[in-house]
Amino acid sequence: STILDSICLALYNTTPRLNGASGTKSNFGTDNITARNTSNLLRHGARQASAVLTFRGTDGVEYVAAWQVKRNRNYKLTSPELTLTWGDTTVRNADAIRKITDEAVGLDFDQFCRTTMLAQGQFTQFLKSKDDEKSEILEKLTGTSIYSEIGKKIEVIKKEKEAEYNAQKNLTAGIVLM
Repeated sequence: STILDSICLALYNTTPRLNGASGTKSNFGTDNITARNTSNLLRHGARQASAVLTFRGTDGVEYVAAWQVKRNRNYKLTSPELTLTWGDTTVRNADAIRKITDEAVGLDFDQFCRTTMLAQGQFTQFLKSKDDEKSEILEKLTGTSIYSEIGKKIEVIKKEKEAEYNAQKNLTAGIVLM
């Protein structure tokens, strides 16, 4: 679970462990942070912490996702920073999460957790998910979302052809054969 936490930190700046944390604020010396803040993962007395993940995205591009939190020279915690780098491009924080969710991984944090945590004993949680959520996750995992798109296009064409048929039927309805 520590490895999965590190992967989640690098990709989404959160972890399943912290996502379930309750409580409002924690006071760590001069730091006043929420219980779900990833800065809580910095070991007591440490000046910085980081998680770096190199991976090939679903789009075939090689990415480096990095999460980091540190203390400044006044020993106050800085906000956690998330970066995503590919080629000569680097994006940070919300832009990095958006790129990860939309293109690089193709799954948001909850979907990623449901798929990776299946092997961690949360299969029951996956099974209890709503049908549309399970379907979306399985389509992304198996790459079969193209079939859903094809089905939607077929439905649109079917409706158009039915409308054409009904229009022609209405035109011929008043014709009486001898």
